[in-house]
Amino acid sequence: MTQPAASNALQRLRLTVNDALFVRTRNGMIPTLKAKELHAPIQQALRLIENGFSASDTFDPFSSKQTFTIAATDYGETVLLNRLMTTTQNNRDISYIMSRNPENNHANLLAQGELDLIIDYQVIQDNNLCHECVTHEEVVIVVDKNHPRIKTQCSIEQYFAEYHVVLPQRQPEIRPLETLVNDNIINDTLKQRNIAAQVTHFSAMPPLICGTDLVAAMPKRQAEIFQDAFNLHLTPLPFTLPPVPLYQTWHSTRTKDLALTWLRTTLTSLLAA
Repeated sequence: MTQPAASNALQRLRLTVNDALFVRTRNGMIPTLKAKELHAPIQQALRLIENGFSASDTFDPFSSKQTFTIAATDYGETVLLNRLMTTTQNNRDISYIMSRNPENNHANLLAQGELDLIIDYQVIQDNNLCHECVTHEEVVIVVDKNHPRIKTQCSIEQYFAEYHVVLPQRQPEIRPLETLVNDNIINDTLKQRNIAAQVTHFSAMPPLICGTDLVAAMPKRQAEIFQDAFNLHLTPLPFTLPPVPLYQTWHSTRTKDLALTWLRTTLTSLLAA
């Protein structure tokens, strides 16, 4: 595009949005606040157009060079990623980027195409997002095999008498385990647990449990990965907690995306095993 054509196009755009969009300074042209506000939605529209033109009629996991970006807790990194890497070990051109813990702003990243999938036990309430339950996960108590008081099973009185390793609150004044328990009496009691340490991820719990009398609650499949290495004993919770659903979430515009469909189907299959 020639300079006059670009100038004419910018002038028409300025009239359309009723804003200068760019102003001249000593350091050159800089965008106005309005231009910055328009950047994200325009980028999203361009990504959708680009995806539409570049979409392939086939997806071959044995020859693709696709990179998938997934937002998940460390459960995704320890339980899911290993299984995914095993599935595509004959094609290392497929790669996976694990993003930080799922957050509300990730809905925007899904819309912009910067994120492919969210794996979490909570879903983001957004009409533009699609959700699918991929598995149900059991939560268990994790203690050292030589714990001085918990040898086999753990009573509810013993559970609340012990000192715990916990995760941060994901909702105001509520920790992840509390959000999963429907019994209000248990919820109130959970809030009064004796907290010895707060860590950011489940994966940090086993090293703290090992060789101590601390207690933690972890997803069973994740705890089993650390069980032998850290000499852990797993036992059921002393109160009722149905298996926790785990969801995968994607943007509705990507529902027919063949690469993403392969990823979603593969994850469902791997977690069903």
